[in-house]
Amino acid sequence: HIFLDLITSYGTQIFFPLTNARYAVTSVFIIDPIYTLVMLYLVYRSVKHLKTRKMVALLGLAWVFAYPAFNLSVRYGLEYYLEQRFAREGIAFEDFEISTDALSPFFWKVIVDQGDVYQLSGVNVFKLGHPLDFTQYEKANGALLEEFGQISSLFATYHWFFDFPVMRTEQVEKETFITVGDLRFTTTAPFLQSLRDSGQLPFALTMVLDERQKPVRYHYHRRGQEQIVLLIE
Repeated sequence: HIFLDLITSYGTQIFFPLTNARYAVTSVFIIDPIYTLVMLYLVYRSVKHLKTRKMVALLGLAWVFAYPAFNLSVRYGLEYYLEQRFAREGIAFEDFEISTDALSPFFWKVIVDQGDVYQLSGVNVFKLGHPLDFTQYEKANGALLEEFGQISSLFATYHWFFDFPVMRTEQVEKETFITVGDLRFTTTAPFLQSLRDSGQLPFALTMVLDERQKPVRYHYHRRGQEQIVLLIE
């Protein structure tokens, strides 16, 4: 179980309680149908065919480690390819990260750090020569997240958990809505494009400021679920 957490982009605290730092070897999407279905099939075979159970168990053990290793090699290959491509096309970056997406190892997302903003795009390994369709996101203000974290531990936990924190600021009448999220939760897969086009940040937190820029309430919202509103006393 620890290994299965470690190989996702979310990672896990493998050295807790010595440190609460998370570690990740990003190679498998958090919900990977290929990885899961093959393991379930091998479990089924081991139950139905007792004579070959030992061989099937060994195949299953090999699959548990071989699939993430293959994905990791694809990821490293993409990193090398994109670094060369960005240099050729004059795309400026301070750093960039290849992360898993729905149906990796075929689809991946690339997050380009350009200082005050992130650029997000999807990469299809079968269409590497196609133009990259970037979407720009404003980086979250770390000092602001710390300030909000003193108001609510939920913001403090988000600040600790986020790897690619982004924010969106909206003015609605006399109130200011500051929404923060993490690009790890955003998909670029073509068959899930409608989720990306909605403009909403998945698993986002919103702090609401009054006309004096004083926090008055905050919202937690997940796609398809009722928004939770908490008042600040």
